[in-house]
Amino acid sequence: MFLLTRLEIPFLFFLIFLSQKYQISSAKKIQITNGKIEGRELTATYSLYGNQTSVVFLGIPHIEPPVGKLRFRKPKTLKKKWNGVLETKEFKPACMSNSLTVWSNEMMDSRRTYFNSNGGPISEDCLYINVYTNYFCLEYKNCSVMIAVHGGQMLRGSPAAYSNEIITNNFVGQDRNIVVVTVPYRLGIFGLPNLPGKLEGIADRNLILYDVIEGLQWVKREISSFGGDSNRTTYFGHSGGATIGVMIGFLPEYDNLYQQAILMSTPLLMHSKLSNSKMFRKIAKRVGCFTSTDNQQIFDCMREISAEKLLSMQDHIFQNEEESFADFAIDEEILQDNPRRLLESGNFTKKPLLIGTVPFEQRNTRYFMGKEGKFKYDELLKMCELFGFVGAYEKPYAFVENETYEFLLDDYMFHVPAANLARHHASEHPVYLYSYKYPRVGSAYSSAPGIPNNATVLGDVPSPAHSEDFVYVMGGHRSPNFTKKDLNIEHLFTGIIANFVNFGAPSGQEWAPLNIDVMNYFDIDFVEKSDGQLTMSGMKYEFYKKQIEFWNEIVPQCGGKFSFSEDFSKSFDVFPVREFVEMKNLYYKSKFWEADKSEEVARKLGLELEIFIAERKTNKKLNFVNYVQNSINFDKVHR
Repeated sequence: MFLLTRLEIPFLFFLIFLSQKYQISSAKKIQITNGKIEGRELTATYSLYGNQTSVVFLGIPHIEPPVGKLRFRKPKTLKKKWNGVLETKEFKPACMSNSLTVWSNEMMDSRRTYFNSNGGPISEDCLYINVYTNYFCLEYKNCSVMIAVHGGQMLRGSPAAYSNEIITNNFVGQDRNIVVVTVPYRLGIFGLPNLPGKLEGIADRNLILYDVIEGLQWVKREISSFGGDSNRTTYFGHSGGATIGVMIGFLPEYDNLYQQAILMSTPLLMHSKLSNSKMFRKIAKRVGCFTSTDNQQIFDCMREISAEKLLSMQDHIFQNEEESFADFAIDEEILQDNPRRLLESGNFTKKPLLIGTVPFEQRNTRYFMGKEGKFKYDELLKMCELFGFVGAYEKPYAFVENETYEFLLDDYMFHVPAANLARHHASEHPVYLYSYKYPRVGSAYSSAPGIPNNATVLGDVPSPAHSEDFVYVMGGHRSPNFTKKDLNIEHLFTGIIANFVNFGAPSGQEWAPLNIDVMNYFDIDFVEKSDGQLTMSGMKYEFYKKQIEFWNEIVPQCGGKFSFSEDFSKSFDVFPVREFVEMKNLYYKSKFWEADKSEEVARKLGLELEIFIAERKTNKKLNFVNYVQNSINFDKVHR
């Protein structure tokens, strides 16, 4: 047995200190396939539960910059290796986005992408991964992984909009020990290019899906180096990010990239072969590239135009002509069928889900209300035509008689799709369905930088609306006016998410998996008890029952079935009625695209299209005019 002298004891502690410091320093350097990277330690100090520490690696390259000849092409995996240690301590620029077009006339305003008053850099070279881990995960290598994909209508948003401190506090810290990965994707014209006809060897459609898939594949390959378990991976998406997850979930070749999913406020989009092609053509024409019907020449020209000019033109058209990029295109490669039909068929890989919505996603009630509380029937008729002819129902006006018209958008785009997704996945795996109903977000939520909160602008509006729940998760829309109660809500709500990521169940209060016979769901509404503690309303039943019955049963009876391409002439290569209108306009301008269609065939099809659409619209509008004139009681609602 050796005894230490008084001089040796301090020296021993010094050695221990140096050893710990070396271990911490080493933990910030990680070897991945392309080389060694160095991150940094980050401490979140705002929590009621003490400081939380993470090790962050921001701006990790994994894809060749999608510029020049790689613009409008699938992401190309980065093969090049670097020498030495690459610093990955700060975000790279966000993807090209005009992010404040709803509130501002300024071109290329990035404030909404960054959710701050100053905005931030944007660039076409923007596809960089970000990873948040901690020393526990780095040592034991078995932590659950959450891959977060942002929303933003495919036009805006970025991982940089998420708060490093909030991610650290809510998921990496508090002994939750989740490795969080945020994945970017190209936006607008850069992520959803499309033209009619063949694009093979010229360009690729649906680049947003390919970008996210490439990110998921990188996580599968590399996440063990960050302490994550690639077999315990959860896809997390809100709004557009959730829609991307649903689309990828329909692709069996990628079903091994994650084991379960969290889908918050997933909107149902319309898809066709020509999705986004009209907007792409408009931009091409305005920048001088629409000089030929040859797709190769058009795309070659578009690759020579600066990214800033393309973005500026996209913004100008969006503001002045209400045209934009939104949906995915049905193609011959990645998305071969209409997602709506894929969902109805149930022919896709099922996974455990945590899925839900907020009651007033679109807040469209007031759109139809006059000053005296009376409904504006002319505006309602426009909405009906939107649903009838964009949705391609056979009887587009008849269904309104039975709908709770003030919630058309919410039910059709969010609640019913969530219920249908939940039902299909619940046939094979546990599904946890929720409705987030806490209405008093108030000053904790910020609509946009420099814009007063919705509650201030609109007065007594329905709440919670779209994204109000998200303020407690990743920091998007978060105002500086967080109260102690808000911090407690954040802790409880993210605890639900963290438990699902780590254990496959939300736990906490009693929460039973979905039984499709009773459509049970968890009512998230934070109630303060007498002792000051918060609780939630808990289990309830019949998730939007009347709305589901309406869209799944009544609409097919009174509005006709939803129309897909096979319902029309095989000469047509599109299916929603709005796309028939677009093609008709193309034909009559002699801008037909398919090489195998002569001018004579094009004119014949154009005439057939015109007659077809005119008959549909005349008959259905006549029925609806009679319906309004007869003063059918619009106040018979199903809620």
